Amino acid sequence: MAVGTLTLSGWGVGLLLATVVVAAAWVAGVRPSIRAGAAFLVVAAGVHLVATPGLSSAGLGAWATVAGRVLAVAVATALCLTPFGGAALGWLRERARTLLRVPPAE
Repeated sequence: MAVGTLTLSGWGVGLLLATVVVAAAWVAGVRPSIRAGAAFLVVAAGVHLVATPGLSSAGLGAWATVAGRVLAVAVATALCLTPFGGAALGWLRERARTLLRVPPAE
């Protein structure tokens, strides 16, 4: 009897890791809002897109995608689910509004 292997793409690894992180946070009592959840997904995707090429050039080979996903989930968790991250995202939001010359929110 042959034993099959389970192969996961980079997105599969990221989704699996993000699911574990979110489930662990939920069990621990952290109940993020829909806005925080959406921010988590956007930040994780952005960090992954920025970090993976750098990790690939660092010589990680096939592990660059996995390392990029782990880094993306860790950074997104820190930015979206902690008070420090909320302040950092608020600063980033205001900075983007300033650069785009959008009037201040009231």
